[in-house]
Amino acid sequence: MSWVDLGALTALPERGARCVRVGGLAIAVFRASTGEVFALRDQC
Repeated sequence: MSWVDLGALTALPERGARCVRVGGLAIAVFRASTGEVFALRDQC
């Protein structure tokens, strides 16, 4: 999967999360208290 711009980092608060759709897949995006951002495929 290639790089996808999801918007400004400030739109995702520290210790926050949101789900976005990329290419038909649900991706969970998290921002840690350290400022690091992680993305995982949103699947059980």
